[in-house]
Amino acid sequence: MFTKLQTDAIAIHFRELAKIFEKASGPATEEKSKRGRKPGAVSDDVRCAHQLVSGDRCKNRATHDKVCGKHTNA
Repeated sequence: MFTKLQTDAIAIHFRELAKIFEKASGPATEEKSKRGRKPGAVSDDVRCAHQLVSGDRCKNRATHDKVCGKHTNA
């Protein structure tokens, strides 16, 4: 069997693994699973509202070839 020191070492190792798994299943992975805009990003409507009047091209990467506002084709 195992000696007392070996048993203690195994127990410590399993505790460390448990901490790692708890961190991996916590809110950090939930935040990573969210895709899309970065925190603090502005919505399309707010980003391009000031350009609706002037008709400038959209600065949004996904819709940069379209007129701002409703993002319709130019």
